[in-house]
Amino acid sequence: MRNTLTPVSSSSSSSSSSSSSSSSLLCRTGLRAMESLFGGGELGLLGGGGEAGGLKEDGCGNVAWHSSPLGSDDVYSAPHFTLISAYQDIKTRLASLERENSGIKRKLKIYEIKFPMISEFGEDNSYCSFETKETALLHSENGNLQQRVNALTHELQKRKEREGQLEDVIQAYEKIHMEKSNLQRDLDKMVSSNTPAAA
Repeated sequence: MRNTLTPVSSSSSSSSSSSSSSSSLLCRTGLRAMESLFGGGELGLLGGGGEAGGLKEDGCGNVAWHSSPLGSDDVYSAPHFTLISAYQDIKTRLASLERENSGIKRKLKIYEIKFPMISEFGEDNSYCSFETKETALLHSENGNLQQRVNALTHELQKRKEREGQLEDVIQAYEKIHMEKSNLQRDLDKMVSSNTPAAA
């Protein structure tokens, strides 16, 4: 059996070639328009502008979307990642400083309760002393002892004054007794001299 081949007309072949060429030209024109609108960098991020993938035109004029070799996080630019890293670093440092500040405040409050600060200013120097309850108690006992010592000293001084007065009284009594003895002796002499002698 003999096969018969139907010849293709030249008009049909030229029409198909013309349609394919027009489609390819339209695709190239669209890509150039997108490049002029977005710039090569944005199309490069989408994978276009090269043979690796992205926006690709085939011989039939169809545009095929290929997966980009860049990851989803790589879509952002390097300065964007730098800002994010700096922001996270600042947040971490701020939280650490806040925790440290809170700890210092708690320690300071404990020290203020445990060691009350007393500032004394002199003529030439100034100093701060921390006084505990034990030191305050010792100061109180020292004050009480000083008061007792002062009272005993005052009483001893009074006793010395009384002893001095008593010595004065004793000396006056001895003087009076001596004068009385002298008067008695003189009186006896006068009596004996006035009495006539016995025969």
